[in-house]
Amino acid sequence: MTIKEKGICIYLLPFAGGGASDMNPLRSKLEKYYNTNCIELPGRGRRWRESFIISIEEAVDDICLQIKDDNHIVIVGHSLGAYLGFMVACRLSLLSSVSYIALSNFAPLARNKLLDNISLLSSPTYIREIVGDRGVLDQLKSYGDEVYFLALNVLKNDLLLSDSFLRYKQKPKMIYDIHFIYGRDEEYTKEDISKWQLSTNSLLFVYSVQGGHFFPQEYPEQVASIICSILAPGVRIVVA
Repeated sequence: MTIKEKGICIYLLPFAGGGASDMNPLRSKLEKYYNTNCIELPGRGRRWRESFIISIEEAVDDICLQIKDDNHIVIVGHSLGAYLGFMVACRLSLLSSVSYIALSNFAPLARNKLLDNISLLSSPTYIREIVGDRGVLDQLKSYGDEVYFLALNVLKNDLLLSDSFLRYKQKPKMIYDIHFIYGRDEEYTKEDISKWQLSTNSLLFVYSVQGGHFFPQEYPEQVASIICSILAPGVRIVVA
């Protein structure tokens, strides 16, 4: 019997500026053992004709419509996806058994430099400055200015969505454990990480892997191995 038969389904939420396809490296490692789906937000990928969502409440509604009822729902969010996943997991936990795994980002209640520092009028230059190094954006320049500025527009709207989350006054608390995974090359302090504990009435578990902010794309096997160990403690699973 495989773990897939146990009714566990994983949903992967992408980082700001990303789409469902950016989570495929991790999905390919997980789907051998679990039913795994990549969430697609409006304005990119197969939903590129749809208008962007920059309201956290609307985004949570949209994501919940993409999630099917199952015995156990696993929400895995990367960066912006960690914020969206937190809100989605809190809502679903009122009705279902849920596991929540955050792949990088500051805690929901921590001060974040994005708060009130982004708007629809923000210039492409400013967007690049506020997000720091984005090698993927530089690679897109080779496809021409149109593709490059379209990618920046997706990123800007996603940053507005992140800002909407940070400004949300009534942030809920998880009733289940929070699992936080980060890259060792990221500059999180112990205090940064410990603040995740403030967002749950249960326990916080912390894991580190090699790599920087985009470690789920660079080292999907390591991340998948940790996720599998969270979902099946005591069961040895080799992800390859």
